[in-house]
Amino acid sequence: MVCLKGKYLLSLILKLVWNSFIYIIWRERNRRLFQGRKSNEETIIGSIKDVIQLRLLERNVNSSSNVYNILYTEWCLRGVT
Repeated sequence: MVCLKGKYLLSLILKLVWNSFIYIIWRERNRRLFQGRKSNEETIIGSIKDVIQLRLLERNVNSSSNVYNILYTEWCLRGVT
């Protein structure tokens, strides 16, 4: 397996963020329309982070990468190695 780092890692993360955002917002829309339930902003953002975290755990990420360090500290993700 290739170790993800640098621009490729950044590109992957941006794609994951976008896809996770679309998925969670769509799920929230359906929940509001069909179940009458609403989530607050913190819950939605937490769900997006959870999806990104799970997807990154499936991959071999270089933990010494600057992108990794920013992701870990700024987004408060845990367990991404």
